[in-house]
Amino acid sequence: TTTTPITASASLTIDKTAGTPSGNTAGSTIAYSFLVTNTGNVTLSGIVVNDAQLDAAAVCPVTTLSPGASTTCTGTHTITQAEINAGTVNNSATAVGTAPGGGTTTSPPDTTTTPITASASLTIDKTAGTPSGNTAGSTIAYSFLVTNTGNVTLTGIVVNDAQLDAAAVCPVTTLSPGASTTCTGTHTITQAEINAGTVNNSATAVGTAPGGGTTTSPPDTTTTPITASASLTIDKTAGTPSGNTAGSTIAYSFLVTNTGNVTLTGLQVSDAQLDGPESCPVTTLAPGASTTCTGVHTITQAEVDAGVVDNSATASAFPPSGPVATSPPDSTSTPLVATPLLTLVKASTTTAITAVGQSVPYTYQVTNAGSVSISAIAVTDDRIASVNCPPAVLAPGASLICT
Repeated sequence: TTTTPITASASLTIDKTAGTPSGNTAGSTIAYSFLVTNTGNVTLSGIVVNDAQLDAAAVCPVTTLSPGASTTCTGTHTITQAEINAGTVNNSATAVGTAPGGGTTTSPPDTTTTPITASASLTIDKTAGTPSGNTAGSTIAYSFLVTNTGNVTLTGIVVNDAQLDAAAVCPVTTLSPGASTTCTGTHTITQAEINAGTVNNSATAVGTAPGGGTTTSPPDTTTTPITASASLTIDKTAGTPSGNTAGSTIAYSFLVTNTGNVTLTGLQVSDAQLDGPESCPVTTLAPGASTTCTGVHTITQAEVDAGVVDNSATASAFPPSGPVATSPPDSTSTPLVATPLLTLVKASTTTAITAVGQSVPYTYQVTNAGSVSISAIAVTDDRIASVNCPPAVLAPGASLICT
Protein backbone atom coordinates (compact mmCIF):
# COMPACT_ATOMS: atom_id res chain seq x y z
CA THR A 1 0.00 0.00 0.00
CA THR A 2 1.05 3.55 -0.76
CA THR A 3 -0.41 6.62 0.72
CA THR A 4 -0.14 9.73 -1.35
CA PRO A 5 -1.31 12.91 0.35
CA ILE A 6 -3.41 15.31 -1.75
CA THR A 7 -3.53 18.93 -0.62
CA ALA A 8 -7.16 20.01 -0.08
CA SER A 9 -8.07 23.54 -1.15
CA ALA A 10 -11.54 24.63 -0.11
CA SER A 11 -12.79 27.97 -1.52
CA LEU A 12 -16.00 29.71 -2.54
CA THR A 13 -17.00 32.84 -4.46
CA ILE A 14 -20.27 34.73 -4.39
CA ASP A 15 -21.64 37.08 -7.04
CA LYS A 16 -24.52 39.14 -5.70
CA THR A 17 -27.00 40.81 -8.10
CA ALA A 18 -29.76 43.32 -7.14
CA GLY A 19 -33.03 43.40 -9.00
CA THR A 20 -35.02 46.56 -9.77
CA PRO A 21 -36.70 47.96 -6.63
CA SER A 22 -40.48 47.50 -6.58
CA GLY A 23 -40.81 51.18 -5.69
CA ASN A 24 -39.01 54.17 -4.23
CA THR A 25 -40.76 54.34 -0.87
CA ALA A 26 -40.07 52.67 2.43
CA GLY A 27 -41.64 49.20 2.35
CA SER A 28 -40.74 48.62 -1.27
CA THR A 29 -38.57 45.54 -1.90
CA ILE A 30 -35.44 44.49 -3.78
CA ALA A 31 -34.99 40.88 -4.96
CA TYR A 32 -31.40 39.64 -4.78
CA SER A 33 -29.73 36.64 -6.47
CA PHE A 34 -26.48 35.11 -5.23
CA LEU A 35 -24.39 33.02 -7.63
CA VAL A 36 -22.30 30.75 -5.35
CA THR A 37 -19.43 28.82 -7.00
CA ASN A 38 -17.12 26.18 -5.51
CA THR A 39 -13.73 27.37 -6.69
CA GLY A 40 -11.76 24.83 -4.61
CA ASN A 41 -10.82 21.20 -5.17
CA VAL A 42 -13.05 19.56 -2.58
CA THR A 43 -16.76 19.08 -2.39
CA LEU A 44 -18.45 21.60 -0.07
CA SER A 45 -21.68 20.92 1.74
CA GLY A 46 -24.12 22.96 3.84
CA ILE A 47 -23.91 25.90 1.49
CA VAL A 48 -25.55 29.04 2.98
CA VAL A 49 -25.58 32.73 2.15
CA ASN A 50 -25.00 35.21 4.94
CA ASP A 51 -26.77 38.55 4.32
CA ALA A 52 -27.93 40.39 7.43
CA GLN A 53 -30.26 42.67 5.44
CA LEU A 54 -32.43 39.97 3.94
CA ASP A 55 -35.96 39.72 5.29
CA ALA A 56 -35.42 35.94 5.68
CA ALA A 57 -32.61 33.43 5.03
CA ALA A 58 -31.59 33.14 1.41
CA VAL A 59 -32.99 30.12 -0.39
CA CYS A 60 -30.43 27.92 -2.14
CA PRO A 61 -31.74 25.19 -4.49
CA VAL A 62 -28.72 22.96 -3.75
CA THR A 63 -26.49 23.07 -0.71
CA THR A 64 -23.69 20.70 -1.83
CA LEU A 65 -21.29 21.82 -4.52
CA SER A 66 -18.57 19.75 -6.12
CA PRO A 67 -15.51 21.64 -7.34
CA GLY A 68 -16.47 24.01 -10.17
CA ALA A 69 -20.18 23.67 -9.51
CA SER A 70 -22.47 26.66 -8.84
CA THR A 71 -25.91 27.38 -7.44
CA THR A 72 -28.01 30.55 -7.47
CA CYS A 73 -29.59 31.47 -4.15
CA THR A 74 -32.27 34.15 -3.78
CA GLY A 75 -33.57 36.53 -1.11
CA THR A 76 -35.53 39.72 -0.60
CA HIS A 77 -34.84 42.96 1.26
CA THR A 78 -37.50 45.46 2.34
CA ILE A 79 -36.27 49.02 1.84
CA THR A 80 -36.18 51.18 4.98
CA GLN A 81 -36.87 54.90 5.32
CA ALA A 82 -33.26 55.46 6.29
CA GLU A 83 -32.18 53.95 2.97
CA ILE A 84 -34.70 56.13 1.08
CA ASN A 85 -33.32 59.16 2.89
CA ALA A 86 -29.76 58.09 2.04
CA GLY A 87 -30.73 57.62 -1.61
CA THR A 88 -29.11 54.20 -1.86
CA VAL A 89 -29.37 50.61 -0.63
CA ASN A 90 -25.96 49.08 0.06
CA ASN A 91 -25.97 45.34 0.66
CA SER A 92 -23.14 42.84 1.22
CA ALA A 93 -23.19 39.04 1.36
CA THR A 94 -20.84 36.05 1.79
CA ALA A 95 -21.24 32.36 1.07
CA VAL A 96 -20.20 29.66 3.55
CA GLY A 97 -19.64 25.92 3.01
CA THR A 98 -18.31 22.94 5.01
CA ALA A 99 -15.25 20.99 3.76
CA PRO A 100 -15.18 17.15 3.84
CA GLY A 101 -12.79 16.98 6.76
CA GLY A 102 -14.77 19.47 8.77
CA GLY A 103 -14.28 23.18 9.12
CA THR A 104 -15.87 25.85 6.98
CA THR A 105 -14.77 28.15 4.21
CA THR A 106 -16.22 31.60 3.57
CA SER A 107 -16.19 33.50 0.31
CA PRO A 108 -14.96 37.04 0.02
CA PRO A 109 -17.96 39.40 0.44
CA ASP A 110 -19.75 40.84 -2.58
CA THR A 111 -21.64 44.13 -2.32
CA THR A 112 -24.37 45.79 -4.42
CA THR A 113 -25.34 49.44 -4.42
CA THR A 114 -28.87 50.21 -5.57
CA PRO A 115 -29.72 53.90 -6.05
CA ILE A 116 -33.15 55.11 -4.88
CA THR A 117 -34.60 58.20 -6.50
CA ALA A 118 -35.39 60.77 -3.83
CA SER A 119 -38.59 62.77 -4.27
CA ALA A 120 -39.04 65.57 -1.75
CA SER A 121 -42.44 67.30 -1.77
CA LEU A 122 -44.84 69.07 0.59
CA THR A 123 -48.41 70.29 0.51
CA ILE A 124 -50.09 72.91 2.68
CA ASP A 125 -53.79 73.31 3.35
CA LYS A 126 -54.55 76.69 4.91
CA THR A 127 -57.78 77.29 6.83
CA ALA A 128 -59.04 80.64 8.15
CA GLY A 129 -61.01 80.87 11.36
CA THR A 130 -63.89 83.27 11.97
CA PRO A 131 -62.64 86.86 12.38
CA SER A 132 -62.87 88.14 15.96
CA GLY A 133 -64.62 91.25 14.61
CA ASN A 134 -65.10 93.39 11.51
CA THR A 135 -62.96 96.36 12.48
CA ALA A 136 -59.28 97.11 12.02
CA GLY A 137 -57.36 95.42 14.84
CA SER A 138 -59.60 92.35 14.85
CA THR A 139 -57.80 89.06 14.29
CA ILE A 140 -58.09 85.91 12.20
CA ALA A 141 -56.63 82.63 13.47
CA TYR A 142 -55.17 80.44 10.75
CA SER A 143 -54.29 76.73 10.74
CA PHE A 144 -51.91 75.15 8.25
CA LEU A 145 -52.06 71.41 7.60
CA VAL A 146 -48.58 70.53 6.28
CA THR A 147 -48.14 67.06 4.76
CA ASN A 148 -44.99 65.30 3.52
CA THR A 149 -46.10 63.94 0.15
CA GLY A 150 -42.62 62.83 -0.92
CA ASN A 151 -40.57 59.73 -0.14
CA VAL A 152 -37.88 61.21 2.10
CA THR A 153 -37.99 62.54 5.63
CA LEU A 154 -38.10 66.35 5.77
CA THR A 155 -36.74 68.41 8.63
CA GLY A 156 -36.89 72.06 9.66
CA ILE A 157 -40.54 72.40 8.62
CA VAL A 158 -41.67 76.04 8.59
CA VAL A 159 -44.66 77.93 7.24
CA ASN A 160 -44.02 81.11 5.26
CA ASP A 161 -46.88 83.62 5.54
CA ALA A 162 -45.87 87.27 5.34
CA GLN A 163 -49.17 88.44 6.82
CA LEU A 164 -48.91 86.62 10.13
CA ASP A 165 -48.26 88.74 13.20
CA ALA A 166 -45.50 86.32 14.21
CA ALA A 167 -43.95 83.13 12.84
CA ALA A 168 -46.35 80.21 12.60
CA VAL A 169 -46.02 77.67 15.40
CA CYS A 170 -45.54 74.04 14.27
CA PRO A 171 -45.79 71.33 16.96
CA VAL A 172 -43.37 69.10 15.03
CA THR A 173 -40.79 70.14 12.48
CA THR A 174 -39.69 66.73 11.16
CA LEU A 175 -42.06 64.79 8.93
CA SER A 176 -41.60 61.31 7.57
CA PRO A 177 -43.29 60.53 4.24
CA GLY A 178 -47.08 60.64 4.58
CA ALA A 179 -46.94 62.37 7.97
CA SER A 180 -48.65 65.69 8.70
CA THR A 181 -48.58 68.46 11.27
CA THR A 182 -50.91 71.39 11.88
CA CYS A 183 -49.21 74.74 12.38
CA THR A 184 -51.03 77.84 13.64
CA GLY A 185 -50.72 81.61 13.36
CA THR A 186 -52.66 84.85 13.73
CA HIS A 187 -53.21 87.85 11.45
CA THR A 188 -54.37 91.28 12.62
CA ILE A 189 -56.83 92.78 10.16
CA THR A 190 -55.83 96.15 8.67
CA GLN A 191 -58.06 99.07 7.74
CA ALA A 192 -57.11 98.57 4.09
CA GLU A 193 -58.51 95.02 4.30
CA ILE A 194 -61.70 96.26 5.97
CA ASN A 195 -62.09 98.84 3.19
CA ALA A 196 -61.52 96.14 0.57
CA GLY A 197 -64.12 93.90 2.22
CA THR A 198 -61.86 90.85 2.20
CA VAL A 199 -58.69 89.42 3.70
CA ASN A 200 -56.64 87.44 1.16
CA ASN A 201 -53.81 85.42 2.62
CA SER A 202 -51.38 82.96 1.03
CA ALA A 203 -48.86 80.59 2.62
CA THR A 204 -46.28 77.96 1.67
CA ALA A 205 -44.53 75.25 3.65
CA VAL A 206 -40.78 74.63 3.43
CA GLY A 207 -38.70 71.64 4.56
CA THR A 208 -35.11 70.42 4.24
CA ALA A 209 -34.35 67.13 2.48
CA PRO A 210 -31.80 64.64 3.91
CA GLY A 211 -29.12 65.45 1.36
CA GLY A 212 -29.52 69.19 1.86
CA GLY A 213 -31.54 71.61 -0.16
CA THR A 214 -35.10 72.60 0.53
CA THR A 215 -38.47 71.82 -0.95
CA THR A 216 -41.37 74.27 -0.97
CA SER A 217 -45.04 73.42 -1.26
CA PRO A 218 -47.34 75.06 -3.78
CA PRO A 219 -49.03 78.06 -2.13
CA ASP A 220 -52.49 77.82 -0.63
CA THR A 221 -54.67 80.91 -0.30
CA THR A 222 -57.71 81.76 1.80
CA THR A 223 -60.19 84.56 1.18
CA THR A 224 -62.10 85.79 4.21
CA PRO A 225 -64.95 88.23 3.55
CA ILE A 226 -65.34 91.17 5.94
CA THR A 227 -68.77 92.76 6.27
CA ALA A 228 -68.56 96.49 5.51
CA SER A 229 -70.66 98.81 7.67
CA ALA A 230 -70.70 102.44 6.51
CA SER A 231 -72.38 104.88 8.93
CA LEU A 232 -72.16 108.49 10.06
CA THR A 233 -73.56 110.64 12.84
CA ILE A 234 -73.92 114.40 12.95
CA ASP A 235 -74.26 116.58 16.04
CA LYS A 236 -75.41 120.09 15.12
CA THR A 237 -74.86 123.01 17.50
CA ALA A 238 -76.23 126.56 17.10
CA GLY A 239 -74.28 129.56 18.28
CA THR A 240 -75.82 132.67 19.85
CA PRO A 241 -77.64 134.76 17.24
CA SER A 242 -75.88 138.02 16.37
CA GLY A 243 -79.22 139.81 16.92
CA ASN A 244 -82.95 139.24 17.03
CA THR A 245 -83.86 141.01 13.80
CA ALA A 246 -84.09 139.78 10.25
CA GLY A 247 -80.62 139.84 8.72
CA SER A 248 -78.95 138.76 11.94
CA THR A 249 -76.94 135.53 11.70
CA ILE A 250 -76.48 132.25 13.53
CA ALA A 251 -73.19 130.35 13.29
CA TYR A 252 -73.59 126.56 13.28
CA SER A 253 -71.07 123.80 13.97
CA PHE A 254 -71.53 120.20 12.83
CA LEU A 255 -69.59 117.45 14.60
CA VAL A 256 -69.48 114.60 12.06
CA THR A 257 -68.24 111.16 13.23
CA ASN A 258 -67.54 108.01 11.23
CA THR A 259 -69.32 105.35 13.30
CA GLY A 260 -68.82 102.55 10.74
CA ASN A 261 -65.89 100.25 10.01
CA VAL A 262 -64.77 101.59 6.61
CA THR A 263 -62.99 104.78 5.59
CA LEU A 264 -65.38 107.43 4.22
CA THR A 265 -64.42 110.07 1.64
CA GLY A 266 -66.07 113.09 0.02
CA LEU A 267 -67.68 114.19 3.29
CA GLN A 268 -70.28 116.93 3.04
CA VAL A 269 -73.02 118.43 5.21
CA SER A 270 -76.48 119.05 3.79
CA ASP A 271 -78.31 122.00 5.37
CA ALA A 272 -80.70 123.86 3.07
CA GLN A 273 -80.80 126.88 5.38
CA LEU A 274 -77.12 127.73 5.29
CA ASP A 275 -76.17 130.87 3.38
CA GLY A 276 -73.53 128.95 1.46
CA PRO A 277 -71.68 125.64 1.45
CA GLU A 278 -70.48 124.35 4.79
CA SER A 279 -66.75 124.34 5.52
CA CYS A 280 -65.20 121.02 6.60
CA PRO A 281 -61.49 120.95 7.52
CA VAL A 282 -61.21 117.33 6.35
CA THR A 283 -63.41 115.32 4.02
CA THR A 284 -61.96 111.83 4.65
CA LEU A 285 -62.70 110.07 7.92
CA ALA A 286 -61.27 106.81 9.17
CA PRO A 287 -63.54 104.71 11.40
CA GLY A 288 -63.98 106.45 14.74
CA ALA A 289 -62.61 109.76 13.46
CA SER A 290 -64.50 113.06 13.63
CA THR A 291 -64.36 116.52 12.11
CA THR A 292 -66.22 119.73 12.89
CA CYS A 293 -67.76 121.56 9.92
CA THR A 294 -69.15 125.07 10.13
CA GLY A 295 -71.77 127.21 8.38
CA VAL A 296 -73.83 130.43 8.76
CA HIS A 297 -77.56 131.12 8.46
CA THR A 298 -79.09 134.56 8.02
CA ILE A 299 -82.27 134.95 10.05
CA THR A 300 -85.39 135.68 8.02
CA GLN A 301 -88.32 137.88 9.02
CA ALA A 302 -90.55 134.81 9.07
CA GLU A 303 -88.27 133.26 11.69
CA VAL A 304 -88.28 136.46 13.75
CA ASP A 305 -92.08 136.50 13.55
CA ALA A 306 -92.19 132.82 14.59
CA GLY A 307 -89.82 133.50 17.49
CA VAL A 308 -87.62 130.53 16.66
CA VAL A 309 -85.13 129.29 14.08
CA ASP A 310 -85.52 125.57 13.45
CA ASN A 311 -82.72 123.99 11.45
CA SER A 312 -81.91 120.40 10.47
CA ALA A 313 -78.82 118.90 8.82
CA THR A 314 -77.44 115.56 7.64
CA ALA A 315 -73.94 114.40 6.75
CA SER A 316 -73.08 112.12 3.84
CA ALA A 317 -69.91 110.47 2.50
CA PHE A 318 -68.77 107.72 0.15
CA PRO A 319 -67.60 104.29 1.39
CA PRO A 320 -65.01 102.33 -0.65
CA SER A 321 -67.89 100.53 -2.35
CA GLY A 322 -71.64 100.56 -2.17
CA PRO A 323 -74.18 103.34 -1.74
CA VAL A 324 -73.56 106.72 -0.14
CA ALA A 325 -73.68 106.69 3.65
CA THR A 326 -76.01 109.33 5.13
CA SER A 327 -76.37 110.17 8.81
CA PRO A 328 -79.70 110.51 10.59
CA PRO A 329 -80.69 114.21 10.69
CA ASP A 330 -79.92 116.37 13.71
CA SER A 331 -81.93 119.53 14.41
CA THR A 332 -81.50 122.66 16.47
CA SER A 333 -84.16 125.09 17.68
CA THR A 334 -82.92 128.59 18.47
CA PRO A 335 -85.43 130.91 20.23
CA LEU A 336 -85.55 134.58 19.17
CA VAL A 337 -86.67 137.34 21.54
CA ALA A 338 -89.57 139.30 19.93
CA THR A 339 -89.67 143.09 20.44
CA PRO A 340 -93.00 144.43 19.08
CA LEU A 341 -93.07 148.25 18.94
CA LEU A 342 -95.19 150.85 17.10
CA THR A 343 -94.73 154.60 16.72
CA LEU A 344 -97.52 157.07 15.77
CA VAL A 345 -97.18 160.50 14.15
CA LYS A 346 -100.45 162.45 13.94
CA ALA A 347 -100.74 165.40 11.54
CA SER A 348 -103.34 167.61 9.88
CA THR A 349 -103.32 169.84 6.81
CA THR A 350 -105.61 172.33 8.58
CA THR A 351 -103.58 175.15 10.04
CA ALA A 352 -106.42 177.22 11.63
CA ILE A 353 -109.95 176.72 12.99
CA THR A 354 -112.25 179.50 11.60
CA ALA A 355 -115.79 178.32 12.44
CA VAL A 356 -117.84 175.97 14.49
CA GLY A 357 -118.59 172.85 12.51
CA GLN A 358 -115.43 173.13 10.47
CA SER A 359 -114.19 169.67 9.33
CA VAL A 360 -110.57 168.98 10.26
CA PRO A 361 -108.84 166.05 8.45
CA TYR A 362 -106.13 164.11 10.28
CA THR A 363 -103.47 161.62 9.13
CA TYR A 364 -101.85 159.04 11.35
CA GLN A 365 -98.47 157.65 10.29
CA VAL A 366 -98.03 154.27 12.01
CA THR A 367 -94.48 152.82 11.87
CA ASN A 368 -93.36 149.35 12.96
CA ALA A 369 -90.34 150.15 15.09
CA GLY A 370 -90.01 146.63 16.51
CA SER A 371 -88.50 143.38 15.29
CA VAL A 372 -91.64 141.45 14.35
CA SER A 373 -94.29 141.95 11.71
CA ILE A 374 -97.53 143.46 13.00
CA SER A 375 -100.98 143.06 11.46
CA ALA A 376 -104.53 144.38 12.12
CA ILE A 377 -103.27 147.92 12.66
CA ALA A 378 -105.87 150.13 14.36
CA VAL A 379 -105.76 153.75 15.63
CA THR A 380 -108.03 155.10 18.34
CA ASP A 381 -108.64 158.86 18.71
CA ASP A 382 -110.82 160.23 21.53
CA ARG A 383 -112.19 162.96 19.20
CA ILE A 384 -112.94 160.76 16.24
CA ALA A 385 -115.46 157.97 16.10
CA SER A 386 -113.56 155.89 13.56
CA VAL A 387 -110.05 156.12 12.11
CA ASN A 388 -109.66 154.42 8.76
CA CYS A 389 -106.52 152.21 8.46
CA PRO A 390 -105.88 150.10 5.36
CA PRO A 391 -105.51 146.37 6.12
CA ALA A 392 -101.87 145.41 5.98
CA VAL A 393 -99.11 143.40 7.60
CA LEU A 394 -96.50 145.86 8.68
CA ALA A 395 -92.94 144.59 8.44
CA PRO A 396 -90.32 146.02 10.78
CA GLY A 397 -89.39 149.53 9.64
CA ALA A 398 -92.47 149.82 7.41
CA SER A 399 -95.19 152.49 7.80
CA LEU A 400 -98.79 152.99 6.78
CA ILE A 401 -101.12 156.03 6.81
CA CYS A 402 -104.43 155.96 8.55
CA THR A 403 -107.02 158.83 8.07
